[in-house]
Amino acid sequence: MNNIKLIYIFFILISGCQYNLNNQPDLIINQETKWAITDEHPSTVECDKIIDKKNRIQCFNSYISDLFVQNIMKDLVLENSNSNDTIFFDLTFDSNGKIIVESMTGNNEIISLIDDIKKKVETFPNILPATKTNLGIAVKSKIKLPIIFKSD
Repeated sequence: MNNIKLIYIFFILISGCQYNLNNQPDLIINQETKWAITDEHPSTVECDKIIDKKNRIQCFNSYISDLFVQNIMKDLVLENSNSNDTIFFDLTFDSNGKIIVESMTGNNEIISLIDDIKKKVETFPNILPATKTNLGIAVKSKIKLPIIFKSD
């Protein structure tokens, strides 16, 4: 009878130890990783050469703004436009560096062209995606890009 009790206690100890060992690494990773904070912002090859983080982010913001102005906004001719309309693009940069237009707000005349704009954005070159450096993986990120449309 004592042998059965010892075997029973032995199995309880073994199964209890295995349970704790399997969950401990997951618990540590979950505590140390804050997925809401991206360590490295998305960038381009040229902007990535800039050492100062603030200037690197500014370089990327200028690059994205110029990309939209030169490839989309310059081709738009609006008849019923105020002299200073602002269009907001909700953009996602996926983990592969692809630029995706999620939505647009602002001038209804431009918003009606969203399908054409999305097709043009698909032809844009990929960027360097944001990375979570403590895990070494690329992550998606989102921005709201304001573009001011000035008509003459």
